[in-house]
Amino acid sequence: MTDQKNWLFNRDQTTFTDDLIEQLHKKTIQYGDFHFDDEVWYCNHKHKDARNKSPYKIYFNLPVRESYKKLLKYYALLSNKQIAPINVDVNQTVFFIRYLEDFYSHLKLKDVNKQILFNYEEFIKENVPQKSRARYYNSLNSFFKTMRGFPGIPEQIPTKRKNPFRNLHINNNHKYIPDEVARKFDAIMKDEAMDIPLELRTAYWLLRSFPNRGTEILSCPIHALKTSYSYYVLFVPTWKQNGGFLVAEIKAIPILNVGHGAYLIELIQRLEKQTENRIQEYDDILEEDKKFLFLSEWYGFDKENGKVMKKVYKQHENRFSRLTLDKFNRNLEELAHLFQIKDKKGNIAVITSHQFRHNAISDRIYIGGYSDEQVSELSKHKNMTMLASYKHPIKDAIKKLLTDNRVAEKQAAVAMKGKYFNLDENGLSAIKRINPNAYLTWEVGGSKGIGICGQIEKCQPQGTAYHFDCYACDWFIPKAEYLNQYNQELDYWHERMERYAKHPNMAASFENAARNAVLLERIIKICENGIDKYENELVNKIMNGDISNGDDKLV
Repeated sequence: MTDQKNWLFNRDQTTFTDDLIEQLHKKTIQYGDFHFDDEVWYCNHKHKDARNKSPYKIYFNLPVRESYKKLLKYYALLSNKQIAPINVDVNQTVFFIRYLEDFYSHLKLKDVNKQILFNYEEFIKENVPQKSRARYYNSLNSFFKTMRGFPGIPEQIPTKRKNPFRNLHINNNHKYIPDEVARKFDAIMKDEAMDIPLELRTAYWLLRSFPNRGTEILSCPIHALKTSYSYYVLFVPTWKQNGGFLVAEIKAIPILNVGHGAYLIELIQRLEKQTENRIQEYDDILEEDKKFLFLSEWYGFDKENGKVMKKVYKQHENRFSRLTLDKFNRNLEELAHLFQIKDKKGNIAVITSHQFRHNAISDRIYIGGYSDEQVSELSKHKNMTMLASYKHPIKDAIKKLLTDNRVAEKQAAVAMKGKYFNLDENGLSAIKRINPNAYLTWEVGGSKGIGICGQIEKCQPQGTAYHFDCYACDWFIPKAEYLNQYNQELDYWHERMERYAKHPNMAASFENAARNAVLLERIIKICENGIDKYENELVNKIMNGDISNGDDKLV
């Protein structure tokens, strides 16, 4: 029989004998109290955090023949992924199996070859949303690689080594809670007159204060807070970054017993007592829930005289269970509706627990002055480049710094085909007297000059390498004819922002690129406003008969 160690650590050379397959059947006991033949596997032995059961279930009640279901179950037992990704792989592999049965009904799974996979790529393009195509292909690739050597599986992996579908770039800006939204939630959660349950208030402030995942905070044991000389330490369990093993890594987060830290300590201590009292008073709390600090009823909220009033649903009254992310997120959404907390677009602000992690990391980097190493120690990021996706607020901060107390875009001066808009007579006379064609000489997309200086006597008309200082000056008058060049420049700096954000040691370059992008965005708005004014003026002249249609061209 093949040596078990080779089977576990040298998968490419495995030949699956009947004995090894029998061992796989027995492996189910490592996952949960279910049988191999069950249609739904609840992997309760892997369920150690405060999430609900769904991320720990694998569903095999799928529309494929039994022989394929068995292969999918063997894949689930052989995969080294966490339970939720395995369930995704199973479902997306079924998508391919259904394709095989519909278009190649005379073939079996073991007959799949590269030509069939090539045709499957075209099928994915036609039937799967673009953002999901790479994941569908990855799941199938993972299935064939993991099951290589298993009876009924092709001997050669038919999928391509490189995924033919590109992982679409995900814009992380939406993950950062805007300051105006966060401040409104802070005011509600800080106000003790609001009937906010203690467990919800404490969870909110711990997520708001430290870069933890929601699951980590809600999975804290009852006595997670310990004293240590002049400060306290909160011990937070984490599973994700250690591969999902049964034993959690523990993050030790120091909390000083002063200011906001003292408030957090008081909340945690009050919650400890509340949880202990609930466990003693109510007998129907599940044993697996009693170990958690956050026990909660199912409740909603009303609003009376501007204050929150908790309403407990009768069927759930005095029935307590672990506080889950679903409950937490649902409560925040309900509060946003009650208090009409809206984003900049006027939509109700729907925020989730994970967004707090982005805020806490970003705030420490850009406001608290933490190094990436210090933040990674708190967040437990093993890969330093992961921190790049959390650096959202810097551009907003730069924008506020550069645009406060400046002339609004619609009132800023702009030149358009020899005409000047939003420029008073004195300024116009000065420019005409000096030289209306005296541009600051700097190459922008092949064009000489970047615009006109309203104070040319005090600047350097012979040229300056620091043309972004001109962009930041209210004396600068952009030329709307250069709009394409300004847009090209903006694209250039956006690309630089994306590149530098992935490298923690290039934070200064990232901030410089963000500054330049903010300035160019303002210049572009000024130009667009000038174009609108020019077009309106031209249309009026045509309508009044001052010029004939076609004598001048619209931009």
